[in-house]
Amino acid sequence: MVPKSYRKQNCCEVCKYVFKYCDYGGELDFFCHIDKSDRPPCGSVAMKEYSDNFYKDGRYEKWDKWASSHRVSGNGVCLYFKKM
Repeated sequence: MVPKSYRKQNCCEVCKYVFKYCDYGGELDFFCHIDKSDRPPCGSVAMKEYSDNFYKDGRYEKWDKWASSHRVSGNGVCLYFKKM
């Protein structure tokens, strides 16, 4: 039984600024995209952002660099939170 006091917390998972990376594994990774920077293709097959040359032509390095500075927790929250 769910307690009466239960509520969903505002968090990155439902923020309008988040980019959700998903692939066939089912797990989601979350990235804050509030800066609206140019996001390189993430290489996800499920999201149709993969190509045969993804690792050969430097796309992976671009994605990895962008992702490392934008990764957030799905349970995180900040002052800029805005619900989708």
